[in-house]
Amino acid sequence: MGQYLELETSGEDIKEFIKKDEFKLRVNTVTDEALASDHHIDIYSIFHVDAEILGQ
Repeated sequence: MGQYLELETSGEDIKEFIKKDEFKLRVNTVTDEALASDHHIDIYSIFHVDAEILGQ
């Protein structure tokens, strides 16, 4: 534990995804060892949101 991944994004607008209660994220990786089973990864994300308050 205590390891982390830093991901480079494509620059696509993901607003419609992060507005949902849940979404799935697929990550392709390259490793130097064989993996014989699936791995569960917990993700903690921080998003910058530029928003306007409606009605003000």
